[in-house]
Amino acid sequence: MVQYRSSTERYGDWHSLEAPNSRTTVCRKAHAGCARLVPGLRILGLRVLGFRTFSVYPTLGCFLQMQRSSDRSPFMVDSGRSGVLSKPLPQATDSSYEVIAYQPEFKQQVLELQTQLWSPSLELNRAYFDWKYERNPYLSTPLIYLALHQGKVVGMRGFSGLRWEAGSPPQILTGLYADDMVIDRDHRKRGLMRLIMDAAFKDLALLGCEYVFNLSAGPVTFVSSLSMGWQSPGSMQPMRWRSWRLAGSTGMHRIATHFPALSRRAGRVLTAKLREDARALAATDPIQVRSRLRNNSSISFAVEPRVDDMSALVNRIGSDGRIRHVRDHCYLGWRFQNPLSRYGFLFYQKEGLEGYLVLQEYTSEFADRTALNIVDWEGTSVQALSQLLEAARQAAGHRKLLITWGASFSKDKLELLAKSGFQLIEGEPGTDCHQPALLVRSLTQDLPASEWQFAGRRLVDMAEWDLRMLYSMCG
Repeated sequence: MVQYRSSTERYGDWHSLEAPNSRTTVCRKAHAGCARLVPGLRILGLRVLGFRTFSVYPTLGCFLQMQRSSDRSPFMVDSGRSGVLSKPLPQATDSSYEVIAYQPEFKQQVLELQTQLWSPSLELNRAYFDWKYERNPYLSTPLIYLALHQGKVVGMRGFSGLRWEAGSPPQILTGLYADDMVIDRDHRKRGLMRLIMDAAFKDLALLGCEYVFNLSAGPVTFVSSLSMGWQSPGSMQPMRWRSWRLAGSTGMHRIATHFPALSRRAGRVLTAKLREDARALAATDPIQVRSRLRNNSSISFAVEPRVDDMSALVNRIGSDGRIRHVRDHCYLGWRFQNPLSRYGFLFYQKEGLEGYLVLQEYTSEFADRTALNIVDWEGTSVQALSQLLEAARQAAGHRKLLITWGASFSKDKLELLAKSGFQLIEGEPGTDCHQPALLVRSLTQDLPASEWQFAGRRLVDMAEWDLRMLYSMCG
């Protein structure tokens, strides 16, 4: 049970802010009930695994603002004026552990800890951290919570910015994506995940955040999240297509696992063979892709995005009002710089851009190198969508497993996928055959899930969402 002492004194007006690299102007009108700067959190009294916990967080050194009027309460953090704040934020500690807000002096330890999750490369981890937390278009400072043991970082949960839109005309909600939960191997099964999240939720609520989201939780995080008040509207319904050659190779691998004497050796050989055969997108020959499509002049392949044309096409196609991520120039320009991913772009061109399909593969050694994801797919006609999908199959060839999420696709897209041989991947979130799922949590105390809403749409109803793998850290 978490118990809190009286809240800290609130003072200072909120200032309107604009996050770096964002083209969205922040509304000056603050929420009437929350238009005060929160310089710190209250002291926490936590009981975790029998330990009594008291202490104080170091300051985040940030200003916040909340947007009102036609936009829905976006949440911003700015570290540029930290000198105004004079009171520290609380820490959750016991005799062995403490939870603090991220400070730059811990960056190297964070990168080392994330060799257990992101990649074994410190250089790649640094690039990913800088991209995700230091260059995020919606937050101007990293918003991360760390668990320390004798001054060493042994646990982490990060929150990056995202921006939803829904309704017509669209309303905007700038929120937080919870991700990158990792506990050091020597400190697991000690309640650190809950310790971090209890402190984070209390902090974020006082900072003015209404909801947190997750689209890429693994099975352990998924089950733990449900026990901490998260709700899951449903699975992303992943679908896959694979060539007969790839299906045969993976089938041989599966058979070998039933023979212990052969499984280890066969597994190594087949895995090495699959990785060797799995071409990188950077090595994909655009001319070869076009020739396989019988020299269809409408289709082109590139390894660089056409951000302006793509965002303009999204606006021209419009929205059906469901909740989706904003795909403007600012977001797309940032999104395709993800160092843990490599992207390829198929464009359908007539007089102008009439469709695109984004392919993505992983760069980390921890990830499946044989997977090629369709993370976004747009077209002005069924013909455009169909030819882009066929081009994606040709780009995958015999070497790649083609995966996409079908939960939010239109009837036309689902029919095209079925005709092309895509099949649902069986499994349930949180099981051994884990499927990615949407997770949502309100930070408003005692607000029932039935009232979790944005733009008049229920956040716990999967039918209210238009989700793409691109919006998640799976893509």
